[in-house]
Order: sequence, then C-alpha cells, then structure tokens
Amino acid sequence: MRNALPLLLLLLPLHIFGQSTLAVHTSADVGSGAVTTSAIDTTGATLLVIETYSIFGPGAVSDSKGNTWTDSAQVGAHNTGAHVFSCNLPCTVGSGHTFTQAANGSGYPEGIIVLAFTGGRQLSSDWRDVNILTANRTFLNVTSDPPPNTIATAAWENTTAGVIALTVCVTEQGTGGTSTVDSSFAVSDHITGLTSAWKFIPAPSTTFDPTWTTPSDALHQGVLLQGFLGSVGSTYVPNFAITLGP
Repeated sequence: MRNALPLLLLLLPLHIFGQSTLAVHTSADVGSGAVTTSAIDTTGATLLVIETYSIFGPGAVSDSKGNTWTDSAQVGAHNTGAHVFSCNLPCTVGSGHTFTQAANGSGYPEGIIVLAFTGGRQLSSDWRDVNILTANRTFLNVTSDPPPNTIATAAWENTTAGVIALTVCVTEQGTGGTSTVDSSFAVSDHITGLTSAWKFIPAPSTTFDPTWTTPSDALHQGVLLQGFLGSVGSTYVPNFAITLGP
C-alpha cells in the first residue's frame, strides 16, 4: 500500500492589492448653530476627514465614535473660512457614524463635509496620515473681476507615491451656486459656501495645478489643496496558511 503524502503547512505572507478610494461621504449645513450629519457606515475606512464651513471661525468638531481630530489646514475668504480636520490614528470606525460641528456662536450658517477613504493601509501609528502638500493660497476678488471667477493654484509636484489630494473651495456673499474644478478632481460634496473635491495620485513626480471656477456673484473666495498618505499597492497579511497533502 502506498504511503500517504505527509501534510505540508506553509506559512506565507499574503498581499491584498488595492489603492485608496473614497468609500463613503456625507454632508450637512444649517442656517445657524451646530450641525450634525446623518449616520454613515465607515467600516474599513483608514482615513477620516472633516471639512467645515463657518463664518468667524469654526466650531469644535466631534464624532459619535469618540475620535480625536487635528485641524490640519485652513483657508479664509474674507470672514468666511474652511477648515480640514483629520482623525488622529488609530480611528474608530463602524456603522451609525455621525459627525458634528458645534455652534461657533456667530449666528451665521455652518456646514460640514465628511470623507472616509479606504484601501490598503491599516489603522496603525506607523501609517498615520501625512500632510504632503503644505501650502494654500487665498484669493479675494473685487467687483471689477469679470465672471466667471477662477482661482488657479500654483503648480504642485507630488514626490510620494500614493497620495490622496483634497481640495476645497470656500465662497462668501454669493447665491450658493456650485463651484467646479478641473485637473480630473472629482467633486464629492457641495454645501452652501463650500465645495469639496478629491483625486488619487498613484505615482510620484506628478505635477498638477487645479483651477476652481466659482459662481460669478461670489465676491470673496479661497481654495485649499492638501495631501494625505494613501496606498498604491498591497496590504501585508502575515501567516497566510496553505496546506498541501491528501
């Protein structure tokens, strides 16, 4: 009788390929006071971003999972401003996730946009979000500017592979029309006075200079461009077992 082949257990690393993408997003705005989003499911997200709209400064931001937030970038348009808050890693994610900007006491409109990105990166202090594009530019238009109003950033060069580039446009004293952006940025959300767009950049040494076009009656406007570390390749999973044998 032939002897049975012995079982062979191989412990191999597994790489799951994928790149960063926008998994889920939401937004909300109010005429004045605190604003809270509807609940979304952020399960699997590896980067959470809150973008706020406010006049005379933002209200404090928080979420229903108790995460800690850092005000990582801001831009102003006269008395109106947009702020970008990133979640300090590790982020707590899951279903029923809501996000809030507290009232700032101004009595003016407030708004909030939330972006949850996923793909390849784990929630680890070793892979924390990194601000790669560090500058922003603010433009104040005068009434002599002919419509449409356009805001062009300077040329940016990405020196790191796998960057989630976010850009926002804030406007004041307009009718609330939607701003648009070029350079293959995808608009994710628009609330009164604030429009958000994003783009994934897989390769380094990519130069781009997005230009926003705002409603013709927007007297004050500003744009911000910021980058976070994303993923272009694979997630390492140790000890993936394969058994060979009869």
